[in-house]
Amino acid sequence: VQYGIKTLVAAFAAANPTIVRSVRTFRPPSFAGSTSLPVFYIGNLDETITHDQGIRTRTFSGFSCYLVDQLGTIDDSNDRMNFAADVLTDLFTSNVHAISGASIFQHVSTTDTEESDKGILYPALEFQFAETKIAEGRT
Repeated sequence: VQYGIKTLVAAFAAANPTIVRSVRTFRPPSFAGSTSLPVFYIGNLDETITHDQGIRTRTFSGFSCYLVDQLGTIDDSNDRMNFAADVLTDLFTSNVHAISGASIFQHVSTTDTEESDKGILYPALEFQFAETKIAEGRT
């Protein structure tokens, strides 16, 4: 899951560096100085695993990814984040097999939020995804 999302968003970031400058598989230790903003990162990937007749099914019960913007004026940030929400929603919707050819990757919600780092609030978006299952093993 992590590799599929990172690959998808990194390719997008290479073509659109003003919307996403860096892609991380975890929350950066600090937004000031340790990473280029705006940064996209993957949140918690809790999963359960079941086995049946040589097939392992990994179920991710829903997870979130975040886009944290640089500090700026409210108008600039609002316009940039609204645009980012639209284009990333289109990216996720058009790449339902980003995680694997046999699984469905569904973006179900975007939340306008803030991320705190050492007392500073950064504008952010939370992208929420539906339960995702990946079957591995015998075919």
